[in-house]
Amino acid sequence: MNTTDDLTRSLQEQADRIGGHPIDLESVRGRARGIQRRRRIAAGAGLLAAVALIVPVAVSTSGVLQGDDSIPPATEVPRPTPIGTVEADASSAPRGADPAIAWLDGTILHEPDGATTDLRAAHQQVTPYDGGWAAVDVAEGTTSFLDSDGKVRQTFPGASLAVSADGRSLASVLTATAGDQDIGLYPVAGVGPDGYLSSVVSFDGTVDLAGFTGEQEVAYNLTDAQGRGGAWITDWAHEPRRLPGLLNVRGANQASGLVSGLTSVDELEPGFCSAVVVAATGQHRWETCDYTLEAFSPDGRYVIGTDAYADGIGGNTVAILDATDGTVLVEYTTRDLGFTGSSVWESSATVLFTTYQDGQWYALRAGLDGTLTQALDPVRAGDVDNPFGWSLRP
Repeated sequence: MNTTDDLTRSLQEQADRIGGHPIDLESVRGRARGIQRRRRIAAGAGLLAAVALIVPVAVSTSGVLQGDDSIPPATEVPRPTPIGTVEADASSAPRGADPAIAWLDGTILHEPDGATTDLRAAHQQVTPYDGGWAAVDVAEGTTSFLDSDGKVRQTFPGASLAVSADGRSLASVLTATAGDQDIGLYPVAGVGPDGYLSSVVSFDGTVDLAGFTGEQEVAYNLTDAQGRGGAWITDWAHEPRRLPGLLNVRGANQASGLVSGLTSVDELEPGFCSAVVVAATGQHRWETCDYTLEAFSPDGRYVIGTDAYADGIGGNTVAILDATDGTVLVEYTTRDLGFTGSSVWESSATVLFTTYQDGQWYALRAGLDGTLTQALDPVRAGDVDNPFGWSLRP
């Protein structure tokens, strides 16, 4: 079993980020006087010099929850009847509505209302922030804040973002020194003097965020200098705590307080096993070796399942499971048709995913009810040139 390779693969698979240009980190540190920050360090990690950011203090009024994202009480919505397996033949799927979340095509950002913005560089993912956008470029290893016209306001070293369910808090990973990283929290209120970031937690290692599990609580992966990793939770006020039994964390949900992650890797079969875990207690709710569990729906009721093991360019499966007990509600398969790419929740009842079939990239909308439509017109491109990217979802 090689958990290090698996953790590395997991981090690489989360390369749905954005970019800009780096700035001199020393100039950022030089303006850090007077900042109030609560710092905690994971067990065995070395304390780093604090990194402070000049950040906006208000979030875009458009927020990040786009589409049908209401969170009704669990007792009011019965579980859908399981559908079974649906063949995801992209060419035969009818053209449906455009995505109800922001999406990217090359350098162009498309918003649900039809507005477009040229970000001047090809990005993979963005999220609304302070009347503009927060963006990550994994290749460059940078996080940028852009205005509404796509112009870069600030760029910092570090390449991972998470956003709260109400769109009022944003967490980001910042590289302090080579191989060492901080997690910073961007609140709407409560920032330090001069509009600086008020909360930073530091680590001796590489960090990748999975998402918020509470109002100011984030799940993340940490890989130390020796290649050892694990799944952790921080609230910036207490010692970070490790989630037991998880090799990594792949999805997090604030509505339910649940996380998903890998529990084991079998290199001989090969295959992965995954579990849904209560973030507050570390309790494992249920486990499956049939799927790799990914993102939760905005209301926390469902979780995406992809291939238990997918090597090479991609997988063949996008399934929707009940997050309570793992019941498979519907499974979309592209086996013998092509492979699947990135997937994201459009609403609490629909998933958007990309697939490469017959020399074209498709963006498909998959419903809990087994319906499949094209969310965008197909694009002819190479099998490694996926043109579509999705806005970040909590």
